[in-house]
Amino acid sequence: MDGKKKGLITTYIPRDSLRYDVKYCLLLATGKLFSKKVNIQIDYGQDATFFEDTRIRDKDGNIIQFNSVMDALNYMNSLGWQFVDSYAITIGNQNVYHYLLKANEDSNFDFIPKTKRDLLNSN
Repeated sequence: MDGKKKGLITTYIPRDSLRYDVKYCLLLATGKLFSKKVNIQIDYGQDATFFEDTRIRDKDGNIIQFNSVMDALNYMNSLGWQFVDSYAITIGNQNVYHYLLKANEDSNFDFIPKTKRDLLNSN
């Protein structure tokens, strides 16, 4: 090198102007108090506040109750998602289990599991 810095050209694209398909999602599983069932929330990059309800809902807006994490993973698999990895984080005295899922490449999603805000914004 000749000791001179060459200028870098960078392109900035505002994130909110990007249009891209959802290819990954994260299921967050926590135990229900006094129950064997689990609470399942979904994160696929949607805009959500900290206290917002991000539990998975059906096409009619009803919260889907899962019997176990396997029940939720089987449900997501039936929609064209495959398991990639998992890990647990302890918050307070409660473990929050995270399950990373990837959309199957040959999937054509007619329905991505929705949260309460998604359903309100679609009406």
